[in-house]
Amino acid sequence: MKPLLLPHTALSAMFVSTLLLASGLALAQASAPGRQGYGAGYHARQMGGAAATGRTLMTPAERDAHRTAIAATPNQDECRLVQSQQRQQLGERAQERGVAMPTPRRDACAAKQP
Repeated sequence: MKPLLLPHTALSAMFVSTLLLASGLALAQASAPGRQGYGAGYHARQMGGAAATGRTLMTPAERDAHRTAIAATPNQDECRLVQSQQRQQLGERAQERGVAMPTPRRDACAAKQP
């Protein structure tokens, strides 16, 4: 059986398409939501503003506890009560640190039953 040899141009095209595919996947992965990276607070501080995110005002243990508390609430009313208590605490911390209290990016209680 004779080995299959591809012309030089076909090999070049395959190589270039493989590189493009790999770089596209790397870019898509780097910009995927939920990835760690510089957030709005970082960029606002770089531009001279004093901004923080709720995440930066909590310890990792507090974030886990808050996430668990929100998930454990059976309805929107109780979820919003947990949220308002957390926002009050974060508002006090933000004021102590001299940063603006951020507005939430999404409503974590919207998916709960009323």
